[in-house]
Amino acid sequence: MKVYAVLESEVKTFAMFNSISTGCFSVGAGLVSLAGGIWTNAAFVTDQTAAGEILSGVVAPVLCSLSAIFFFAGMYARTMRGDALEAIKRESKQS
Repeated sequence: MKVYAVLESEVKTFAMFNSISTGCFSVGAGLVSLAGGIWTNAAFVTDQTAAGEILSGVVAPVLCSLSAIFFFAGMYARTMRGDALEAIKRESKQS
């Protein structure tokens, strides 16, 4: 078992990056599910209204694009957390 000396500010940094990545992945999944619900509804409707056409043709793809942005932000936060951990490991080996 390895033990690393970690300052309180570094623990807060880990917690922040974990929260950001979890939040981004959750929002991204929610947006994808909303878009999927819109497209599922459009698939089973016989007479689509003008609002339904706008939702399925414009809003759902925008929701998918936004979800991709949130997924990339979540992956970036996870990468930053990994970089912080690597920095702690490097500094612990030097001392």
